[in-house]
Amino acid sequence: NGPGANTISVKNDAPVSVLLFLQEVTDFIEYGGDDDDEEYGLEGTADDVNMDGNTVDAADAADAAPDKANRIRNKVAEVKARIVQLEEKIVPLKASRKKITDRRDKSGKYIARAKEHIKTFKSDRKIDDEGIETALFSVFKDLYGVKLQAYHGGSLHGKDHQKIMSNADEIFTLFAEILKENAKEDCKLTHDEIEELCQKYSNLYILWDGAFSYASTINPSREDIAMYERFVTAAVHSHKELGMNVTPKVHLMWMHVKRQMEFPGGLGDKREDWVEHQHQITRKLRNQFRTTKDMEVRGDAMARLHHQQTNPEVQAYMERVDASTRRGPRKDYTTADAARRAERKSARASALELWEIGHRKEMLALRQRGTHNGDASLASGDLPIREGFFC
Repeated sequence: NGPGANTISVKNDAPVSVLLFLQEVTDFIEYGGDDDDEEYGLEGTADDVNMDGNTVDAADAADAAPDKANRIRNKVAEVKARIVQLEEKIVPLKASRKKITDRRDKSGKYIARAKEHIKTFKSDRKIDDEGIETALFSVFKDLYGVKLQAYHGGSLHGKDHQKIMSNADEIFTLFAEILKENAKEDCKLTHDEIEELCQKYSNLYILWDGAFSYASTINPSREDIAMYERFVTAAVHSHKELGMNVTPKVHLMWMHVKRQMEFPGGLGDKREDWVEHQHQITRKLRNQFRTTKDMEVRGDAMARLHHQQTNPEVQAYMERVDASTRRGPRKDYTTADAARRAERKSARASALELWEIGHRKEMLALRQRGTHNGDASLASGDLPIREGFFC
């Protein structure tokens, strides 16, 4: 080999030991050290021993040396070319890996900072027995029996929302007082703004209460449908103005319920409240016979009691006994339920009037729509929708 040469040159008169070493190198490169003596005709001589312990004829090795050297040179050149190709392919892969690792490191640092911020926020806003959230939820739970349901994703279900709608005027008045008393020093809202915001949410719940009430009416009159249209218009606009999401239920109330109320029986005739009522009756029966171990005996007893309670003759007899023991109606007496219903109707009317006074443009468009359809009660025709509104 010359200085810096990349090839191997072998003379024909090279020593036998060199030729044997060359043979070993060739076999190692081409076959990984596994010689096949029969293929190359190297068996049968005792001049030397190759790597596998087989004898090699020196004359045959000398004759095959030039060809072996050429194959070695070609193999080395091929390997080097392959190395160059692979190194060229590795360059973009290394760059891509670097980008990925950089993004991973940045993401890890961002997640660590986010966790630290969350930890700090929870520490600063920790809920204690005297915190604002505790006081607000206490109003719900202690006064009105409303609580967040874990099975409902930590939110309120339908019955709880009905309780809030029924008592919205009282609940949000209490909320305003709690928020004002516990306002932090850096609070951006004044006491008047807190009262105004709570009043807006109170009115929103009351307006939805009125809309659901009229939508649930069985065999609604044209006046009932017209009142529903007024309530749902005010409720949906207030809902949107407070930045709340337009859910599928809001869309249905706004676009489709009025039409459904015009069918025989109204939309209220299609409700399934009786299913929930049956669940409540069955729950009472199960609680009454929960100590009865035999399933068949318990089922028969529950069925007999339910049949007895729903028997028309039994119910008529109970009504006669109850009537015979009454002292008669008291003068100027109003039941608590009747008084509460009257308060709710009054609150609905006040909230609706307040909204319509502040939104004369929407009400004018509603009346024009009803007049255009030849219906002074506004009971037919879809409400006008401003471009990009609720769609």
